[in-house]
Amino acid sequence: MKKMIVALVICLPVWFCCAYSQSMTDINVADVAQLSENLKGIGPAKALAIVEFRAANGPFTSVEDLLAVKGIGPKTLENIRGYISVGPGSKPGQEQQADGVQEKQTRLVIRRIISDAKSSAGNTAANR
Repeated sequence: MKKMIVALVICLPVWFCCAYSQSMTDINVADVAQLSENLKGIGPAKALAIVEFRAANGPFTSVEDLLAVKGIGPKTLENIRGYISVGPGSKPGQEQQADGVQEKQTRLVIRRIISDAKSSAGNTAANR
């Protein structure tokens, strides 16, 4: 039982990190293929418009900057918001705060799992 708890404690943080990092596309570095393959609702034409806008205007400073790209409206932005980020070219702001909130939530979930696992292990030992 202890081995299973240890494995769970080790594997969960790795899984959370991998799942999060794989789902984000940096709109400041992604090419047309990456944008159209990774973002639902963004086909080659919209992906090309994003890349051309970025080339003409410089890096995006927030995900809301995508609203200035022809073919990207509020509905499209809301559909892809959880899957996009702005990279080093961004100003400190909302995206980085949101990442911090998500990181805190992940830590809370992991702590709760560890706490529950310890309680369960203690109850199992007490029942023997």
